[in-house]
Amino acid sequence: MPHLFELNDDVFESIVPLLSPKDASQVAMTCHAGYQLAMPRVLYEVKFTLAADSASILRFRAFCAFMMDDVARRSSFLRIMELQLDQYTPLPTRGDYRIGRHPFPNALASILEHALNLRELVLESGHSLLENHLRVCRAISRLPSLRSLRISVSHSRNPALTAIVSRPRKLVLEFPRRWVRSPDTYLEALLPVDLSAHVEELHLSLVTWSAVMHDARFPRVRHLTLSYTLSMATSFDFSNAFPALRSVHWYVYMASWPYNSPICTVKLQSALDQVEYTECISMPLMGRVRRLTITLRNHCEDTVAVLQQAAPIVLDWGFYDVDAFQKLPLVAPQLRFLRVRIEKFTNEVGPDDLGELPLVAISVLVHAKISELHHDSQIASRLLQEIASVLPLVKFVEARFGSPTELDRTAWFRVTSHTDHCQSTLEKLSQRESDMLEDRLLAIPRP
Repeated sequence: MPHLFELNDDVFESIVPLLSPKDASQVAMTCHAGYQLAMPRVLYEVKFTLAADSASILRFRAFCAFMMDDVARRSSFLRIMELQLDQYTPLPTRGDYRIGRHPFPNALASILEHALNLRELVLESGHSLLENHLRVCRAISRLPSLRSLRISVSHSRNPALTAIVSRPRKLVLEFPRRWVRSPDTYLEALLPVDLSAHVEELHLSLVTWSAVMHDARFPRVRHLTLSYTLSMATSFDFSNAFPALRSVHWYVYMASWPYNSPICTVKLQSALDQVEYTECISMPLMGRVRRLTITLRNHCEDTVAVLQQAAPIVLDWGFYDVDAFQKLPLVAPQLRFLRVRIEKFTNEVGPDDLGELPLVAISVLVHAKISELHHDSQIASRLLQEIASVLPLVKFVEARFGSPTELDRTAWFRVTSHTDHCQSTLEKLSQRESDMLEDRLLAIPRP
């Protein structure tokens, strides 16, 4: 890296912020000038997990000791800070949480008190920390520039929230598994009104819905995520609490009413643009939805009802239910773009089941082991031809086998001619064209 130091100072200063944290660290260790220039990049984003092993604790303790040597200057470089505190205990048996003469919470509080430029803060599973250390709560509440905050709601009237100065647009609240319902636990009691008025993306985790929702109102929230949610009700009313809502993500939703009870329904101010269900035991009905994503490991009785009411234009489906797949032309007759994600290729379903749908694009992604990829690539080629031949309206096709990471990249083909007997002509798109097509397909509007 010595050639970097031959550059003009202005050019060098422009390049350093573009380096990866690892490369910036190498620059910082070369000389004093490199250290001064690289430090803002090195400290731009920091992430630590306090696990049970001593190595992770030592790494975080070393970081805190480094910051405390020049806490005012170094903390000012922080922009994103993420701490996973699953294993944190307020009473450590050894001195692992002591940074010099500072106990860990005091060192963290000092860093936060000087992190005036911090934009994103994540304290995951931080109930014990916030319950036992008021100084940390106060330091969080005084951060002036937060745009995103993930915090554990350890008790009512948490000063980290009730006295918060920032107005983050993204707010993630983690609740304890045992959260007693009372007027003090409702969101309207936990959050200042002017904070609720500025949130645009809200995530509630580990929550019993009736224990936190009462008269809370979030007039600007456009995206709502509910994870590990338990409900004893058969309906939700989002219309007053979230009048501007455009998308909802249900992650591991569980209903606690008897088997064969009516499907839970949700009252909304207007139709949603996007809904995603991930590993849900039950799926609440959300009305008509333009773009629908369903990812399930097991059969869910609500699938057909959800598809029928949503009538999606775009469907991304990690499916388990063969019967529901075969009913797609009946329950989702307006479908234009279908993506199917499956764990294992099977002949139980095929493009013949989709012949009556007005599809313009279809994607089939199959998880596969590395040892199977050569064989699976031949199946994928035949499947591409079969889709193009059986579905004459389809203009773009994708069929791939691979690991979840490999399947994240798009690989679309354009159908240039349709013929019978699996002899259609396909043209592979470049990666740039494929990515642009993906964006257009996901944005297909409702007629």
